[in-house]
Amino acid sequence: MRGMRKGALIALLLAVIWLLSGCVDKMHLEGFFFGENWVLELGDGYEVQCIDGENQLARVKEDRRIMVLAQGVEAVGAADGWLMARRENDGPYWLIDTTGGVVHGPFAGADAFETACASLGAPTDGAWTSLQGWPDDAEFALLRIYDEATAWELSTLDYPGAERFSPEDCLYIDTHGGFLGDGATFARLRFAPEDGAALERVLAEEGGWQALPVTGVAAGRVNWGLPINDCYRATEERPEFPEVADGLWHFRNTTPDGDGVRNFELWIYDRATATLYYHEYDS
Repeated sequence: MRGMRKGALIALLLAVIWLLSGCVDKMHLEGFFFGENWVLELGDGYEVQCIDGENQLARVKEDRRIMVLAQGVEAVGAADGWLMARRENDGPYWLIDTTGGVVHGPFAGADAFETACASLGAPTDGAWTSLQGWPDDAEFALLRIYDEATAWELSTLDYPGAERFSPEDCLYIDTHGGFLGDGATFARLRFAPEDGAALERVLAEEGGWQALPVTGVAAGRVNWGLPINDCYRATEERPEFPEVADGLWHFRNTTPDGDGVRNFELWIYDRATATLYYHEYDS
């Protein structure tokens, strides 16, 4: 489990005391329990997602999956056919053509915003919405789903060979940030055949990987506790491990103090499709 249980329980008791004394409102209590996790709809299929205090601009596709456009966004502005995002007061800036979905930027420098607007025909006026704290109209969210996970998301997986092999596409789902940091992560990383073969050699050299099928206590954790029913938005792709006959697997018990096998990490590599699957569960 992520975080210290003792410290979290003490903080929880303090939060309850503050709540009873009228010093904590509901929104602050949600932020205390779950971290800064919210979604601010911008219209035209765009939104800002705050994940544990980190803001990113995203586009929701027709199949309800999400493509990340910019990270570290501190404010957004809207104009007819345009979205404008900035990291801080002096940039960098991103300009998004909402009709076509084209992202221009980032633009850096003191005059970057005005120069970019002039060259792209975008307006330079309009109000900015600050993303500090919990903006008005933002909705609480637990789960993040990506069909194009960036290095920021994939870095949480720390998969072997990550610096050398980038997936061609992936599905990434994370529900961590709940009560006491509990949650689950699921990822499916598909590689080009040549990268998959090279990645497999890295896995074999790393140690701890075995030939399929999954055996022992790990066999009872395949497709167990996957983040299926906690979605804050619908997705047609259900997170699951397929029937894989040829490949490798790796299992690690992460339960504190060796108290059974409540928490774990499970990897399965499918040789036929050059696909790496990952599931982490924290109770």
